[in-house]
Amino acid sequence: MIHQKRILFYILLSVLIIISQESCKHDPNYGDQEASDIQYFINTHPQLIFELKPSGLYYNEVSKGHGLPAQTHDTAYVFFSLKFLDGTVLQSNLNTKDTLIFSVNEGIFIKGFDEGITFMSEGGGIIVNCPI
Repeated sequence: MIHQKRILFYILLSVLIIISQESCKHDPNYGDQEASDIQYFINTHPQLIFELKPSGLYYNEVSKGHGLPAQTHDTAYVFFSLKFLDGTVLQSNLNTKDTLIFSVNEGIFIKGFDEGITFMSEGGGIIVNCPI
């Protein structure tokens, strides 16, 4: 029996903050400075309550969506802003009509981005921090 993919519509209402372009997997060699920078960001933004996931991803749900969470191979439609901790924008499609459409958790994008989407439900908004 062929399993049909569910199509989920996601609008990322807030900023995605990811400082690694490679992985969210915790690597003991990623450097104390980066860990310190992430902790500083979290400490200086007490209004944002981050949950540390086993992968090393810091996850903050800004706005709760509705429906089921995204699963691997679902199709996601996302508005995002990818920034470094200092606020420098790496890439964004906010304030455009260019929705990012991709299959969730298939390794196409930064691992932290894919992982973060799997915790969202339709219409939700998140912020994630991810060390190398």
